[in-house]
Amino acid sequence: LTLTATCKGCGGPHGKPRPPGPLRLSWSHSGDRVVVAVTPGTEVGVDVERIVPHARETAERVLREPERAVLAALPEPRRPAGFVRYWTRKEALLKATGDGLAVPPALLHVTAPDAPPRLLSWSGPDRPRLPLRLYDLDAGAGHLA
Repeated sequence: LTLTATCKGCGGPHGKPRPPGPLRLSWSHSGDRVVVAVTPGTEVGVDVERIVPHARETAERVLREPERAVLAALPEPRRPAGFVRYWTRKEALLKATGDGLAVPPALLHVTAPDAPPRLLSWSGPDRPRLPLRLYDLDAGAGHLA
Protein backbone atom coordinates (compact mmCIF):
# COMPACT_ATOMS: atom_id res chain seq x y z
CA LEU A 1 0.00 0.00 0.00
CA THR A 2 1.49 3.31 -1.06
CA LEU A 3 0.50 6.42 0.88
CA THR A 4 0.77 9.96 -0.41
CA ALA A 5 1.08 13.02 1.82
CA THR A 6 0.40 16.43 0.33
CA CYS A 7 0.23 19.49 2.55
CA LYS A 8 -3.13 21.25 2.32
CA GLY A 9 -1.46 24.66 2.70
CA CYS A 10 1.67 24.52 0.52
CA GLY A 11 1.38 21.33 -1.53
CA GLY A 12 4.60 19.93 -0.03
CA PRO A 13 5.06 16.20 0.69
CA HIS A 14 4.36 16.46 4.42
CA GLY A 15 0.59 16.55 4.72
CA LYS A 16 -2.00 14.08 5.94
CA PRO A 17 -1.22 10.57 4.64
CA ARG A 18 -3.70 9.16 2.10
CA PRO A 19 -4.01 5.69 0.64
CA PRO A 20 -5.11 5.34 -2.99
CA GLY A 21 -8.84 5.27 -3.68
CA PRO A 22 -11.66 6.34 -1.39
CA LEU A 23 -10.21 5.15 1.93
CA ARG A 24 -9.22 7.79 4.48
CA LEU A 25 -7.00 7.10 7.47
CA SER A 26 -5.40 8.55 10.54
CA TRP A 27 -3.07 7.10 13.15
CA SER A 28 -1.43 8.03 16.39
CA HIS A 29 0.89 6.41 18.91
CA SER A 30 1.96 7.11 22.46
CA GLY A 31 4.17 4.79 24.46
CA ASP A 32 3.00 1.25 23.74
CA ARG A 33 -0.38 2.34 22.32
CA VAL A 34 -1.21 2.69 18.63
CA VAL A 35 -4.60 3.78 17.28
CA VAL A 36 -5.51 3.57 13.59
CA ALA A 37 -8.78 4.79 12.10
CA VAL A 38 -9.84 3.93 8.53
CA THR A 39 -13.04 5.10 6.86
CA PRO A 40 -14.53 4.61 3.38
CA GLY A 41 -14.38 8.15 1.99
CA THR A 42 -15.01 10.27 5.09
CA GLU A 43 -12.15 12.27 6.56
CA VAL A 44 -11.01 10.96 9.94
CA GLY A 45 -8.61 11.98 12.68
CA VAL A 46 -7.46 10.13 15.78
CA ASP A 47 -5.10 10.85 18.65
CA VAL A 48 -3.90 8.80 21.62
CA GLU A 49 -1.85 10.19 24.50
CA ARG A 50 -0.43 8.90 27.73
CA ILE A 51 -1.84 10.67 30.79
CA VAL A 52 1.02 12.69 32.26
CA PRO A 53 1.13 16.08 34.00
CA HIS A 54 1.45 19.02 31.61
CA ALA A 55 2.89 22.45 32.25
CA ARG A 56 0.42 25.23 32.87
CA GLU A 57 2.02 27.13 29.99
CA THR A 58 1.00 24.33 27.64
CA ALA A 59 -2.62 24.56 28.81
CA GLU A 60 -2.54 28.33 28.35
CA ARG A 61 -1.28 27.88 24.79
CA VAL A 62 -3.73 25.20 23.60
CA LEU A 63 -6.90 25.70 25.66
CA ARG A 64 -9.50 28.46 25.47
CA GLU A 65 -10.30 30.43 28.60
CA PRO A 66 -13.49 28.46 29.41
CA GLU A 67 -11.54 25.20 29.02
CA ARG A 68 -8.76 26.44 31.30
CA ALA A 69 -11.37 27.39 33.91
CA VAL A 70 -12.91 23.90 33.79
CA LEU A 71 -9.47 22.32 34.05
CA ALA A 72 -8.52 24.51 37.03
CA ALA A 73 -11.77 23.56 38.80
CA LEU A 74 -10.99 19.83 38.58
CA PRO A 75 -9.44 18.21 41.65
CA GLU A 76 -5.65 18.21 41.24
CA PRO A 77 -5.38 14.42 40.66
CA ARG A 78 -7.85 14.65 37.72
CA ARG A 79 -6.19 17.58 35.93
CA PRO A 80 -3.66 15.56 33.89
CA ALA A 81 -6.44 13.37 32.44
CA GLY A 82 -8.62 16.44 31.93
CA PHE A 83 -5.92 18.18 29.92
CA VAL A 84 -5.19 15.06 27.87
CA ARG A 85 -8.90 14.65 27.09
CA TYR A 86 -9.05 18.23 25.76
CA TRP A 87 -5.85 17.68 23.78
CA THR A 88 -6.85 14.37 22.16
CA ARG A 89 -10.20 15.80 21.07
CA LYS A 90 -8.60 18.87 19.52
CA GLU A 91 -5.78 17.01 17.80
CA ALA A 92 -8.19 14.44 16.35
CA LEU A 93 -10.31 17.25 14.90
CA LEU A 94 -7.28 18.99 13.42
CA LYS A 95 -6.07 15.73 11.90
CA ALA A 96 -9.52 15.08 10.39
CA THR A 97 -9.54 18.48 8.68
CA GLY A 98 -6.01 17.95 7.38
CA ASP A 99 -4.82 21.08 9.18
CA GLY A 100 -2.84 19.35 11.90
CA LEU A 101 -1.05 21.70 14.24
CA ALA A 102 -0.79 24.38 11.52
CA VAL A 103 -4.02 25.61 13.15
CA PRO A 104 -3.54 26.60 16.79
CA PRO A 105 -5.55 24.22 19.01
CA ALA A 106 -6.69 27.22 21.07
CA LEU A 107 -8.95 28.20 18.14
CA LEU A 108 -11.11 25.15 18.90
CA HIS A 109 -13.46 25.00 21.87
CA VAL A 110 -14.56 21.48 22.81
CA THR A 111 -16.76 20.15 25.59
CA ALA A 112 -15.45 19.55 29.10
CA PRO A 113 -13.53 16.32 29.75
CA ASP A 114 -16.47 14.64 31.53
CA ALA A 115 -19.06 15.77 28.96
CA PRO A 116 -19.96 13.94 25.76
CA PRO A 117 -17.38 14.95 23.12
CA ARG A 118 -18.43 17.76 20.81
CA LEU A 119 -16.92 20.74 19.02
CA LEU A 120 -18.53 23.86 20.49
CA SER A 121 -16.83 26.48 18.33
CA TRP A 122 -13.97 27.04 15.89
CA SER A 123 -12.59 30.58 15.88
CA GLY A 124 -10.73 32.02 12.98
CA PRO A 125 -11.31 32.35 9.25
CA ASP A 126 -10.88 28.75 8.16
CA ARG A 127 -13.62 26.78 9.89
CA PRO A 128 -13.97 23.51 8.01
CA ARG A 129 -17.21 22.85 6.17
CA LEU A 130 -17.24 19.09 6.58
CA PRO A 131 -19.34 17.62 9.39
CA LEU A 132 -17.22 16.96 12.47
CA ARG A 133 -18.15 14.31 15.01
CA LEU A 134 -16.10 13.40 18.05
CA TYR A 135 -15.83 10.11 19.92
CA ASP A 136 -13.79 9.26 22.99
CA LEU A 137 -12.10 5.86 22.66
CA ASP A 138 -10.98 3.37 25.29
CA ALA A 139 -7.19 3.37 25.01
CA GLY A 140 -6.55 1.32 28.13
CA ALA A 141 -5.13 2.25 31.51
CA GLY A 142 -3.07 5.41 31.60
CA HIS A 143 -4.00 6.59 28.08
CA LEU A 144 -6.82 8.52 26.43
CA ALA A 145 -7.93 8.62 22.79
